[in-house]
Amino acid sequence: MTNPLSKLLKQTQRAETVHLNEQSRIGKGTMQWFLENDVKTHPIHNCNALEFLICSEGFEALERDLRLATSTIDLVCWGFDPAMELTRMSPTTDPAVDGYKTWPRGTPYGDLLAQKAAEGVKVRLLLWYDAVYGDVLNNPLAWAAKQRSTWTSVADRLKPAVSLGAGNAPDMPWVWQPMPAFADQWAAAPRMQVRHAKPTTAEVRAAYAKAWWQAALSGAIANLEVRFRASDEQAVSELKSAYLPGVADRVEDATLRLAATHHQKPVLIDYHPGQGAKPAAKLNACGYIMGLNSVTDYWDTPEHRYNDPRREVAFGKGASWTKPWHLKPYRDYAMRVRGQALACINRNFVTAWDRAQTTHRSSPKPSLAAARAAVVPEPVGPHRAQVVRTQPEDKDATILKTYVQACSNACRYIYIENQYFQLVEWVQYIKELRQRTLDLLRQAGGSKDKLPPLHLMVIHPQAERSEMVPRTYDALAQMGQATSVRGYHRQVEQVQDGKPVTDNQGRAVLNEGLVRRSARVSQSKIREELQELNIKTLAAMLMSYDYDDEARHLQVNARDNQAQEAQASQERSEYKAQHPDTKTALAKDEIEGDYSPYKIRPQRYREIYIHSKLMIIDDCFITLGSANLNARSMVVDSEINIASAEHRLAQDARRRVWGNLAGSDLDGGDLGRLDKQVEKWADRMTENAKARQVGANAKAPEEHSLIHTHDDPRDSPLFRVA
Repeated sequence: MTNPLSKLLKQTQRAETVHLNEQSRIGKGTMQWFLENDVKTHPIHNCNALEFLICSEGFEALERDLRLATSTIDLVCWGFDPAMELTRMSPTTDPAVDGYKTWPRGTPYGDLLAQKAAEGVKVRLLLWYDAVYGDVLNNPLAWAAKQRSTWTSVADRLKPAVSLGAGNAPDMPWVWQPMPAFADQWAAAPRMQVRHAKPTTAEVRAAYAKAWWQAALSGAIANLEVRFRASDEQAVSELKSAYLPGVADRVEDATLRLAATHHQKPVLIDYHPGQGAKPAAKLNACGYIMGLNSVTDYWDTPEHRYNDPRREVAFGKGASWTKPWHLKPYRDYAMRVRGQALACINRNFVTAWDRAQTTHRSSPKPSLAAARAAVVPEPVGPHRAQVVRTQPEDKDATILKTYVQACSNACRYIYIENQYFQLVEWVQYIKELRQRTLDLLRQAGGSKDKLPPLHLMVIHPQAERSEMVPRTYDALAQMGQATSVRGYHRQVEQVQDGKPVTDNQGRAVLNEGLVRRSARVSQSKIREELQELNIKTLAAMLMSYDYDDEARHLQVNARDNQAQEAQASQERSEYKAQHPDTKTALAKDEIEGDYSPYKIRPQRYREIYIHSKLMIIDDCFITLGSANLNARSMVVDSEINIASAEHRLAQDARRRVWGNLAGSDLDGGDLGRLDKQVEKWADRMTENAKARQVGANAKAPEEHSLIHTHDDPRDSPLFRVA
């Protein structure tokens, strides 16, 4: 079957005529990084100022810009937590803020928006949420017509549960008391107050969030409006069929259609002048395209401290008699945007806003797209940029096209940092591109020795759910990294050797079909293929080390992810085999003789959850945003990314990221010794993994680095999801 990405390249590439010098036989051309065939709908803007931000840097910059807003604030969110603090007090400057039962450590997001609304700034919040009665409230006739379809009626009843289960709107009530019709004519609710850090509880935090949602959804906060985005399974099905046909099996396809989300997270500030209480006030026109979620779980610093008290408390997971246990580290990025590209961020917003569901009955609103049609952002800065999307309702798959087009230019390295590395077709596509290059080289009389190495560097977490293990394994297997998912790979080898397939506890598996599908790929052949193409691969995950020796003072009742739980289960089985007479089998992190629910002593190394959606190529190209490297982000969920082909921006970002993760000595410099640097990356990952395996006596990583060889102990699940 032809790879759909290879076919797509024919659509994205624009033919260019290159003239040769008759004497030297040399011609000069330009590399096409952007989607030049899509400029009518996705313009390439030449005058922008882009700022690359890591983790909390993005949240802190966003709060500064929100405070400077004088006209409009437009937020598109996958999730929104009104109790989240964008900027948080440092525990070193305020000893009273130890994080334990302490909230807020800064101004809650809900308060910040309410304050700006009270100042006269028009605040609009667009949230993915399939409300129980959203369609009935907005268009009862259309809702009634949809119930004629059995599938649609079932889906409509399940989607609110999907939204609730996603946890994207913490403490939002199932239903709320709307204000009467024409609520915008009623007096505004009392302004919410700025709070200072003080001892509190999870219940107090939740009560604040519920009260904020009740006020915001009912229309009781003047100048602040919330609308909901619902998914369109028909549009999803059509886009997937057009760009990635045959990628998902029936179970995956059903889950994609049922659980399609709006995953975008852009912010737009002061785009529409003259809308605030002071029309003549200076505007702070800027925007953000990012992967950062506006939910407290996603807040962290680039240092990723082991148990940072500025991260939210893991309420209910840590023993009350020990030191507080905080949520695990998270990693993600943002791009601050000023200049012409704001027009595309605005178009994305107003189109979705005009489609969206209102949350209460009010007087009819005019089209926001029409109201802003004449607004043209000022050109600012030297960066060229293109805003690209996945938007099934608009048949837009330009993020997928961007990955296809940009990767076709890769010569030295492709750096991927992504939450869901699952698109097998993308890895195959990279190899197909490389094969084409090698074929052309040989046609010109060259040999394989003349083909420089291409480094494919993939940084991703252990799969979030066990059902994602098969897809992750298949993508890694195409890179020759199958052994990094060791439980599943053991099962694949059992199939290839003609042996019965068993799980990590030695039991027969219920669904061999998944493993047999994966077993069609031979790792020896993949390694030969990679060697022939001179592609050198690297698969890493990130871990934070307990430098302050906090783990010995902690007891918890749950581990940070499913992979760790699977590892513990496997250790108990091994313990039982070694001690057949024992009544209680223990994992290595469980405290002997402790029968409380909090019998787990955390390991000295802790997962850094990679929520990133970053790609950098050859110090020439960078893209980031909300899109993961899986079928869901490419053709199902609405997503938005920004792409730029500026050498200095891409190089500076790469050096900051590599230095942060691998150590300042392995930031790659000016790429003069790239091959050696990547070798040292691999060596450091291996050494750090060895240090981690020691358990309670684990040694610190080299050069305060965070990179470790990717490792996942899990075996096959009952079914797979994309």
